[in-house]
Amino acid sequence: MKEKIYPVIMCGGHGTRLWPSSRKSYPKQFMRINSDDPLLIKTIKRFTGKSFHEVTLIGNYEHRFLLKNILNIYNIKYRSIILEPFSKNTLISAILSTLE
Repeated sequence: MKEKIYPVIMCGGHGTRLWPSSRKSYPKQFMRINSDDPLLIKTIKRFTGKSFHEVTLIGNYEHRFLLKNILNIYNIKYRSIILEPFSKNTLISAILSTLE
């Protein structure tokens, strides 16, 4: 039997890359760009199917309500949500992706 992949998706950010549309209180992962779905949902959908476990999401504590709301709206099942109190860039994702 083939092993399943544990996807870990970083969905934090400061909203500076697509400013002024994206901003600290509403960063790009929650935006709909050339799609009916927000970028985060499009990413999660790429990790669904028999080859994957449910996703683990790593996000910013300040975006906890946005994140939970969007997951509820799209009825997304997830393995866990980890909220960072302050930005750690890719460190926590690298560590978590090696643990089972």
